[in-house]
Amino acid sequence: MWGLYLSLWWQLYSFLCQALVIPDFNYLQFGLFGYFRIHYFT
Repeated sequence: MWGLYLSLWWQLYSFLCQALVIPDFNYLQFGLFGYFRIHYFT
């Protein structure tokens, strides 16, 4: 149970770390779907 809980938190933590190194912070305004729309469809 704790292993699953910690793994989910680790995935969230790593995702946030990867997001912070991206210089474009527009995805914070549009959410995750806006992030993919900005970086993959423009």
